[in-house]
Amino acid sequence: MIKRLLKGGLILQLLFSCSNNKNNEEISSVTPAQDTTLIETTYNDESDYSLPSVVQMSSIFKKEGLKFNESFLNPTSNLKNYLFASSEIAALNLGIYSADLAYCLFNNQLDKGKDYFKSSRELANKLGLAQPFDKKGITQRIENNINRVDSMLYILANLQSDIDDIIQQENKEYFKTLIFCGGWLETQYIALNNILKQPEVYSLKQKQIEQLLILKDLLKILRHFETQEPSSTTIIQKFSTIENKVQNLPILNNLYFNSERIENEIPQDTLKKINFKELQSIISTTRNEFVNP
Repeated sequence: MIKRLLKGGLILQLLFSCSNNKNNEEISSVTPAQDTTLIETTYNDESDYSLPSVVQMSSIFKKEGLKFNESFLNPTSNLKNYLFASSEIAALNLGIYSADLAYCLFNNQLDKGKDYFKSSRELANKLGLAQPFDKKGITQRIENNINRVDSMLYILANLQSDIDDIIQQENKEYFKTLIFCGGWLETQYIALNNILKQPEVYSLKQKQIEQLLILKDLLKILRHFETQEPSSTTIIQKFSTIENKVQNLPILNNLYFNSERIENEIPQDTLKKINFKELQSIISTTRNEFVNP
């Protein structure tokens, strides 16, 4: 049995340090966790994997110059397609929408963020995870704080804690894994599209490569569900396709095979030789299969 699975993360997978004004819910300080904060995952075979949260990944990219572009988002108009699709597609797109929500909030796109919050609630409802969204007063709290990024993050962090409790109680860890898969895929997609528009921002390229290596542990986690969840085989195949193509790209293949974690900064001359356009195409192809099922 799985002891802990992607601890601390679902819709925003928030790991924040906050101080709260209880009278009006304004947050005087909300600071993303340091880059070393990880989601730990432990299995009965004593394998231990560490993954960053979706918000952590978004925060890292934002600090390295990630710019907002609405065209990179998965439109909320696609929501209806996921509500009538399989639970696996709904979970993956809940992860995608969670990354889009984080992207909006970190770029002060609060009205758009509100739309992604509403869409996330609908997908959570399909997965049987909507109870925390329906708590008395939650909608009004969102309405009252929609123009305060820090307050929104704080409210969502509390919401997340409630959702994690439900996942544990109802043994829905597989959905939680798929949600993380979708979130990772979307952060990669957004980062790579930014890189193609800002090829001179080498620090963004560095972080993108570091986050790309998460794919190895992500596949290991997915494979733990292979005998329990029949649909996991197809999901594994799609993410394995990304891995196989990455391993066939010059320079990236060496980094992927030989680096459990990139400890040192990759030289700019090396980053210049990486085919980010092809990498974007690889990520985009898989994302589109989930976004347009």
